[in-house]
Amino acid sequence: MHIKNLTLEEKIGQMLCFAFNGTEYNEQLDRQIKQLKVGGVIYFAKNITSPFQAAKLNERLQKEAKYLCSPVLIKKVVVYLESWKK
Repeated sequence: MHIKNLTLEEKIGQMLCFAFNGTEYNEQLDRQIKQLKVGGVIYFAKNITSPFQAAKLNERLQKEAKYLCSPVLIKKVVVYLESWKK
């Protein structure tokens, strides 16, 4: 989907990047994707328990974004691991 085909709301949402609570896909992420149509998600150390878990979360984010508000997808996943001690 080309950006010129997005609504203004979708364009603004694609510029936003949010953090979330938890280590799994949850209602907070669902709301950010469905209502705000965010273009990015930030993972902090508290959100990641292992590389496998992070990969599964990425997979779920993309699946839900595609299902809930296609064609808007999570295009940015920012990982901030400064304090991750695993």
